[in-house]
Amino acid sequence: MASLKLKIKKVVFKRKIEGATVTGYVGRCITNGTATFEDILKQSCKGSTLDYREAELAAKMLIDGISENLKNGKIVDLGVLGKLYPAVNNVAIVKHTVNRSALKRICRRRTVFRKCLSDFNIIFKRIFNFGN
Repeated sequence: MASLKLKIKKVVFKRKIEGATVTGYVGRCITNGTATFEDILKQSCKGSTLDYREAELAAKMLIDGISENLKNGKIVDLGVLGKLYPAVNNVAIVKHTVNRSALKRICRRRTVFRKCLSDFNIIFKRIFNFGN
């Protein structure tokens, strides 16, 4: 079973509340590097009969299906992990010319991830033996 190996550092936290500056400390996680797509696939295939290339193909097909549904305006439900929502950012650009200024709006697509707290916390605690 996996064990959680995180380091926490204490960071000064400042916030203005009703004109007064309130300071305190907040715990921040120190990361242990970045896991690439290939690293995750290799770890997923360990101890199973699934080949690395088969896992890569399945993961790419899943990502293609998710992106296609997001492009079609659908919400993608990832179960206990949460949901992916299609969204747009509206950016206004003002172009000044000699005679007039023109306002141009550009819409940029983006994806919003909202995690499902209730189910995810239960599974996370079971995996890492929290709250015993």
